Amino acid sequence: MIKLLREAYTTSPISLPDWCYQKETIKKNLHDLRKQSRKHNDNELRKKVKQLQKEYSKSMRVWWYTLMLQTPSPVTEKMTLFWHNHFATSEQKVKRPDYLIEQNVLLRKHALESFREMLHAIAKDPAMLIYLDNRLNRKESPNENFAREIMELFTLGEGHYSEQDIQESARAFTGWGLNRKTSSFNVYPQRHDKGIKNVLGHQGNFYGNDIIEILLEEPQTAIFISEKLWKEFVSPDPDPEEIKRLATI
Repeated sequence: MIKLLREAYTTSPISLPDWCYQKETIKKNLHDLRKQSRKHNDNELRKKVKQLQKEYSKSMRVWWYTLMLQTPSPVTEKMTLFWHNHFATSEQKVKRPDYLIEQNVLLRKHALESFREMLHAIAKDPAMLIYLDNRLNRKESPNENFAREIMELFTLGEGHYSEQDIQESARAFTGWGLNRKTSSFNVYPQRHDKGIKNVLGHQGNFYGNDIIEILLEEPQTAIFISEKLWKEFVSPDPDPEEIKRLATI
């Protein structure tokens, strides 16, 4: 185990595909082609957009498959894949291969480190902001997608929260968005609901980061993550006493 961890890394030993270093070109190519295809209702341009996305996505998959096959640290790539499944996103919805490969880099960076830091980072990740619609979350019409999934899939697990917890958390995440010019996370204060929220027995004028901390402090989160890791690395039937011990640690 010590040897496995000693050989672990946080950045890929294999260079990213060349197009990853040409972010503005990718953005311009995809954005301009989409804009023109909508403006002129041009099917040929739509095909070009899809073909370009397909090329970027294919090279992205080849890069990761190659890394998984040639890695000097299998545990790093195993854990990157584990978190990739845990924080699932979809290429079909995100439609930005550069955002998806950035997410892969983020997961590898945190793969064997702090779950707290990773959860805060993935919540602000551009691909996740698009996939779970949190970039569209406004005080006038709170979007509950991310609030629901962060509880059900990322921390507590089904049955350990109420619909009200989701609704109130969604209000706390209002104002989170994506700066299209910089392709990065941004907070828009004018879109945020500044009212009092009630979440999992806590009350306050909560913002998104506050909700994440509340979820991280819930004992059920440690149990949920420990069970998932057990099923991945030990057996499909977790030992309740051992899970409790690991969760406490």
